[in-house]
Amino acid sequence: MHPSISFRPRPGHLLLITLALLFFLLAACDRSRPPVPPPTPTPAPAATAPTTATASPVGFKMQKFEQTDGDCSAPEGCVTVSLQVPEIVKAPSAGAREALRRFIGEEWLAPSFGTKRGDDLGALAREIFSQRRSFLAASPGRSATWWVRRGIDVLYQDDRVVSLRYGGDSYTGGEQPVNEVLLASFDPATGRRLSLADLFAPGSEEALRTLAAARYRQIRRASPGAPLQLEGHFAVAEAGLLVHFNPSELPGEAEPAQIVLTRDELAEVLKKDGPLARAGRPRAFFPSPLGSPGEAGGPDAEPSEPLGSDLGASLGEERSWESSSVAH
Repeated sequence: MHPSISFRPRPGHLLLITLALLFFLLAACDRSRPPVPPPTPTPAPAATAPTTATASPVGFKMQKFEQTDGDCSAPEGCVTVSLQVPEIVKAPSAGAREALRRFIGEEWLAPSFGTKRGDDLGALAREIFSQRRSFLAASPGRSATWWVRRGIDVLYQDDRVVSLRYGGDSYTGGEQPVNEVLLASFDPATGRRLSLADLFAPGSEEALRTLAAARYRQIRRASPGAPLQLEGHFAVAEAGLLVHFNPSELPGEAEPAQIVLTRDELAEVLKKDGPLARAGRPRAFFPSPLGSPGEAGGPDAEPSEPLGSDLGASLGEERSWESSSVAH
């Protein structure tokens, strides 16, 4: 009789068998679960334009010029030419500096004095002196007390726009003195003069004219004698869009007309990435002409006049021609 034989697995074998069963069970569970998608990468936040205006990359230094020809105490009188013109001392590029300088000289100064160039202030004065001498030579015994007082101010500037104002009065014969104001805004990066298309959305011309006509009626208590042509008569200011018409530019008007359309009023027609789409930079006016001379005025210099709807109420009035400078 054979002895009975019993099989008893060793403890090590039991451990291996148990681990193998556990592995197969876990693998079966994993196959029954839906696959887990890989995590979606978080996109980097898109770059956004600043919501507030910042300092301008253009700096100006005001230069004063004044010359007199003739004896002001003599019966025939004299002529005095007084000018205040900005010199561009800082710009993003040489091209931007040259474009601004050329506009000031060729578009504003030269036509005012009847010359081809406006970069030589002495030559501008000599042209007026020559005109007066010719007048006296053709009219012996006549008195001719003439004057030309003109200045270019930095109306407003920030990182997207530079606005200039050319104003003053003159008398060079004729029935009465001439008083005029011209406005222009520029792209500080290139020196290019801005048009309405740079500020307003396409197709907004009619809405813009309607807003301007309503403001005109509010101020003048009458409708304009003709549709207001805003192109070439505006500048960007802290308050919004400043528009100025000289008497000769509006039919039947003997006085200049000036209106301001605020940024809030224009919100629906503004170009979303244009210079007016953000709040204006506070106190971005050129400091008062009575400020001390220098090469770089601080960005917090006090404004020379109010920043509201009465903006520029004293445009063209006689001023104190003192040197000052700014680089906001």
